[in-house]
Amino acid sequence: MKNKVLLECDSFTIDQFKQWLDENQYFKNFIIYALVKPLHFKTFKEELAVHKNIIPITYQTIFEYQAKKTVNAKSYFDFINFYLNDQITSRLLDRDGYWPSFGTGNQNAFHYHSEAANHALMFLEDHAFQFIYFRESPHISKEWLLAKCADFLNLKIYISEQFVFTWLFTIKEGYKRFRKPVLNQLDLQPSQRLKDDLSNYVKMVSDKYEIAIPGYEKDRIGQGFFKFYNPFREIKESIKRPHRFINKTKNYLFYKKNAKEINVKNLDYFVFFMHYQPERTSLPEGYEFSDQFFAIQILSKLLPKGIKLIVKEHPSMFTYESEPKFRTIFNYKSLLNIDNIELCSLNINSFELIDHALGVATITGTSAIESYIRKKPVIVFGRNNLNVDGVHGFKNVEDLELFVRKVCEKKIQIDNVSENLYNMCVHSAMSGIPEDTTESVDYYTYKKSFQEIAHYKLLSQVLKLHDAT
Repeated sequence: MKNKVLLECDSFTIDQFKQWLDENQYFKNFIIYALVKPLHFKTFKEELAVHKNIIPITYQTIFEYQAKKTVNAKSYFDFINFYLNDQITSRLLDRDGYWPSFGTGNQNAFHYHSEAANHALMFLEDHAFQFIYFRESPHISKEWLLAKCADFLNLKIYISEQFVFTWLFTIKEGYKRFRKPVLNQLDLQPSQRLKDDLSNYVKMVSDKYEIAIPGYEKDRIGQGFFKFYNPFREIKESIKRPHRFINKTKNYLFYKKNAKEINVKNLDYFVFFMHYQPERTSLPEGYEFSDQFFAIQILSKLLPKGIKLIVKEHPSMFTYESEPKFRTIFNYKSLLNIDNIELCSLNINSFELIDHALGVATITGTSAIESYIRKKPVIVFGRNNLNVDGVHGFKNVEDLELFVRKVCEKKIQIDNVSENLYNMCVHSAMSGIPEDTTESVDYYTYKKSFQEIAHYKLLSQVLKLHDAT
């Protein structure tokens, strides 16, 4: 009897997915359920019709599944408590939008998802999947509900993760903050290519900000008053949702008025780089710190007297759409009320802030790896794969307090950056960049086709682990 697996394929292209299946013939040993968006369902169904063991489905298939039996009352009660008593659930439901099909407000959202869980639990039980795969952390409410159902039923959950760098990926078991490595000794990594890519990236980030600044940052920056505030970008969305445009404008004017030109050379400080929201990197991957302002307040309470916490907003909050659910003037005012916190002018570039700081903090941002390369101690509040000396991944307040004290006492030393990064990555991550490629690689903006290649390499290894033939 063939094992069944469920692969969430929302970001996969049908051509590459078919090529991967045809080259490896996994449909001979597995029945593969390919979970896709309704928009892509017809294409996947038509293109994969030749393979009877490849079954495209959508979330509607799962959430409206009709079983011969129903979930018993005790299990259903226990699951709904397990699902609803998780702050990430509420945060994701709140992010869904203003007019979902089931009605506005968390009351309707809880009802809809509680009903959907009735069907999803039976779907998973009836199909007895060996594992469920997500191509990244579940960060949409329907993905989160499926993951919670699988967790409740003790099904294996695998997730592809970006491994610190935009071009490297690994695969982990679990979907919460602490996940288990699945493939500890990957032997398919072209080591020389990895050394070259890491060397190029370290060299770039070690240089001046003008050289290292990502292309998308350069494209975003305007001129004069509009350098960090862009009322013209996404103009159709601004007309469609004027509340976001008004909110962005109000926030920018308030931030600009209250942010300071920090004298970085004559100040003892930590710097906190904020994320653009909403994004997966903060919700759910910030977990209890999905509210970045909570992380900032925790850190401010741990700093010794005389040490400032400099907070720099992500410029995209003023160039892209700015949802009132995630930023308001109130957020900035709450920080200004704290004695040891100062808002930083957007004019000061990130590397200048990093180089003169005692330490750097972020939820999961690229500022973590940039700071480590520039030999500054780092605090990562959310999901963390940067497991090297000098980087603290949050576990509890006590350990964080100890790390902060060591940083202030200058007991954290960072050396052998390139060697440490190579050793961290070589057997734990997979690159989608072909070893013999002659293309110029943008290490900040990862090519989707390369990303998909990395996912398939990792999935192949996992399927081999579960192949019973």
